[in-house]
Amino acid sequence: MIFRLTIRARLIILSGVLLCMLVATNLYLTSKLANNSAAVAKETELSGIIDSANSARIAFGEMRYWLTDLAVSLLTPSERNAAAARSRMDGYLDQLALRKPKLVAAVRAERNEFEKSANDAVDRYTNDQRVLGNSLLAQARDHSVKVDELLISLINELTEELTAERDQIVADVTSATHRTLIAGLLIVALGVLLTFAILRSIAIPLRQLIGAI
Repeated sequence: MIFRLTIRARLIILSGVLLCMLVATNLYLTSKLANNSAAVAKETELSGIIDSANSARIAFGEMRYWLTDLAVSLLTPSERNAAAARSRMDGYLDQLALRKPKLVAAVRAERNEFEKSANDAVDRYTNDQRVLGNSLLAQARDHSVKVDELLISLINELTEELTAERDQIVADVTSATHRTLIAGLLIVALGVLLTFAILRSIAIPLRQLIGAI
């Protein structure tokens, strides 16, 4: 069939096929780069969420310290510092609730129980009921341990997701590299064969013409 075409048509076919191969390769690489960019953005988002979880745990530690100090000292600055730490923790929990609403709800519930027991202990200490105050403070300590465990669990879950996301990015990049290499080799081989076939289809008639002349 190729011998029936004009030389111009054969050269156009050769250029068109090579151009289509180049465009297809670029489209594939562009698609993979877009996917990797989205994955990197997701990884960055997860890193920010993990930072928020760690900050929430630090804020709760400060809140726990100041409430315990309030139970012992009954000083107003301790109460203000505890309220400030609680406010910061709420801000971080609001961010985390967008991704882990159930776990954050459990953290808030335990935190509220801790705060209630700690405040009740402060009231008992104020009324010189130290035995009841100690009992309530022990309950508050149990709730604080649960809050800490929940936050650690949240951080671990997010870290596992981040690790999985990074592994997926590495796997995608490796796969794309291998596929691009194979596709490049196939394109070069196909281009060489097609170029050889086109040139041969032109050279044979030319040799015949030269021989006839």
